[in-house]
Parts: sequence; C-alpha cells; structure tokens
Amino acid sequence: SSEVIINLANEYYGDIQKYYKDGDLENLKVISNKFLYLIKLQSNILSYNSNKSLQFILKDVDELEYDDYFKDTLKYNKKTLLTTWYDKISSEDNGLRDYANTDFYDVIGTLYYNRWSRFFNDIFDDGEINSNKDFYDDYRFDVEWIYNEDSLDFKRSNKSLRDLLDLLLVEINMKRNEFSFIGDLIYSIDNLMG
Repeated sequence: SSEVIINLANEYYGDIQKYYKDGDLENLKVISNKFLYLIKLQSNILSYNSNKSLQFILKDVDELEYDDYFKDTLKYNKKTLLTTWYDKISSEDNGLRDYANTDFYDVIGTLYYNRWSRFFNDIFDDGEINSNKDFYDDYRFDVEWIYNEDSLDFKRSNKSLRDLLDLLLVEINMKRNEFSFIGDLIYSIDNLMG
C-alpha cells in the first residue's frame, strides 16, 4: 500500500505544482488537503507494523548499558541519518535529505506531515497564493525536529487496518481517471481477499 500511496501522492504533487503555478487557490487548497490526508493515511497504515517505527528502534538504545550522553548521541545520529544526513550541504546540495525514512510511520506522520502542513500554510496568505514568500528553511525545521525528544509522538488512528485500506481505495477511486491501472489492481486484490 505504501507504493500505491507514494504514486498517488506524486500525482497530487504534480497537481499542486500546476495549481500553484497557475495561481489557482481554490484547487490548490483542495489538493493540498488531499496530499496531507495521504501522508496521514500512509503513516497510519504503516503503524500496524511495529518494525516500521523509528521510536521502536530508539527504545532499544535506552536498554543499552551506556551513559545518557552516549545514548542521546546514538538517538541523534539515527534521527539525523534518516532526515538531514548531518550538515546542510549533504542534505540540500547532495540530495541526501529524506533518503531513507519513507518506511517509518512515526517519521512520516510527524516530520513529513508537519513540514508539508507548514509549507501549505505558508503559501496561503490572506486568501491568495503567496508566490513571493521567502519560505522557511526546511533544513532548520528538520534539525529542530531531530533535537525535539517528543518529535516521534505520532497519534495513531483508531481505525482498523481494513478500514484504512478501504479509505485508500476510496481515494484511488476519486483519482481513477488518471490512476486506473493501480486502482483496478487494488480493487482486484481487495475482491480476492474479501
């Protein structure tokens, strides 16, 4: 399901770029909400596998017989490798940002969601698209997330995995004209399983 969501999000991202370029505020707001919804949906679906949690992995660090400084350094390093890859040059100029974190539901549901939400809030200014705004530095946003001890606190949905997958099917169906092969494939698999 993650690949399907990523593909659908890429379709929405293309729409986001088009509506932004065209100054189409109404459609940009609609598609940005759909995009944010997909991020939450992906993180909630992935949350059914505890191995897809960075927080779960970091808890293992707490059980090590080391001092707090060393444990904090290990946690910092794990969060940094999955997001910024240390310095801004590696992150921004060398294209390593977000290289390895699309499988961790708590990273997707906190860092990704909040980063995109902030971006969308920044481009909507007084009922217009603010295309001249100097956007907030994502690298700085990510570093603040890395240092925040509560940054991985993800509020999981109370919906069942089946309900979440049904929501994904609805979303695919809404985009079906441009996404029919994947939608048909998922509906076929869904019919075989249920």
